Amino acid sequence: MRTVLIVLGASLALGLAALWNFGAFSTVTVSERTMPRATIVYAKHIGDYGKIRSVIDSTYLTLLTKGKIASPRGFGLYYDNPREAPQEKLRSLGGCMVDSQDESRADSLKTRGYKTAHLPPAKAVYAEFPYKGPLSILIGVVKVYPRMMKYASERKIDPRPVMEIYDLSRRRIEYVMAYEIPMAAYLDLLR
Repeated sequence: MRTVLIVLGASLALGLAALWNFGAFSTVTVSERTMPRATIVYAKHIGDYGKIRSVIDSTYLTLLTKGKIASPRGFGLYYDNPREAPQEKLRSLGGCMVDSQDESRADSLKTRGYKTAHLPPAKAVYAEFPYKGPLSILIGVVKVYPRMMKYASERKIDPRPVMEIYDLSRRRIEYVMAYEIPMAAYLDLLR
């Protein structure tokens, strides 16, 4: 019996340590910011949001090998609430953000099936979460989205798609709901 308790205690301690490491006990602060202009290279994805990573990774590798562009920031732009839309119809974009000096080379990837867009500076509901690995993304979704949606609702900000920016060099995930960008502009990106 004592061995069982030791194993259970050790398992519990390891589980809590893992959760702590991946951000489960991190504080989430939601605020408003003006997001700077951004250039994105992306592909459309329809279906399970959990499978967007392959789209982001493919975009990153194409930028690196074909465009000679190393982008440290991947993103997913999520249009639909997975609690309200069927999983097979969830709309998203996945790709990378590129710096201004790489914009012209990024445009050359259009022939490979990628699209580029320039997002204007815009006010946004904003939050950050630490990135320590893939589990951080799942924990972030659970912790950040309810707080962002509550913040937007209390301030009567109309919902917009939420962009998750995976900034691996800074080891963080940024959650951005740019409400000054018209919904029609977001829908144009899906075409």
